[in-house]
Amino acid sequence: MTLDVRRRWPVGLTLGLLTAVTAAPSLYNRFVYDDVPAIVENTLVHSLSAAPAIWTSGYWPIGLLYRPLTIQLFNLEWVLGGERSRVFHGVSILLAILTTLLVWRLASRLLPPLGAGIAAALFAVHPVHVEAIANIVGQSELLAAIFAVLAVERYLVWRAQGAIGLGRRLILAGFTLLAIFSKETGYAVPLLIGIAELCRFRPPRRAVLPGSRGRRADRARSSRRSQMPHRQHSLHRARPCRATTRSTSLRWSESACRTA
Repeated sequence: MTLDVRRRWPVGLTLGLLTAVTAAPSLYNRFVYDDVPAIVENTLVHSLSAAPAIWTSGYWPIGLLYRPLTIQLFNLEWVLGGERSRVFHGVSILLAILTTLLVWRLASRLLPPLGAGIAAALFAVHPVHVEAIANIVGQSELLAAIFAVLAVERYLVWRAQGAIGLGRRLILAGFTLLAIFSKETGYAVPLLIGIAELCRFRPPRRAVLPGSRGRRADRARSSRRSQMPHRQHSLHRARPCRATTRSTSLRWSESACRTA
């Protein structure tokens, strides 16, 4: 076990426990609201033999939306626990813990260890996630978040190593598809990767202030003038010798110029 792992596992354990304690009250919830039509009344969920039909059917009984991965997970949970809602809520809590740990892993790529831990802790206890955990159908959001965070985190790691090869691109595409098959918000994964590229790897542009180009051109001309050969400056200084014809004889002026 490396020193880095020894330092990190207590933080991961703390974040997992924090998420579990926060989500624990939902373990005693029943099937409510959208849970009823999506799970209790959905015949696709009640038998493993319906697995092929899940991937060719809509999310709702009337055919709206397409979330086959979420329905497939409901199917496995129903086979495991039947109509016991506690099994479904237990899976939701496990998904919430996994999401928090992945957020912490992603934050560790962008922030110092302390900042990453604080960010993940805030994510674990933030009340905006109550609906995604308390309602069983919220597993679609948790699944989509898991694959989206995985895609962005892997992109940051692989992109830092240089150009991303075909194999790794296919893996990123696979994460994106899994996120989309979980919930429609998965379509945002390419956008998140694009933002990561712009913010993390694209070199910043130097701001050009109005008139700065003209000033740079003036400085360049002045620099060139200062580097001109000394002979040219001598010629410029010798030119006044021609004016001496007004005050002295022409022959004396020419001889003076030749001497210079």
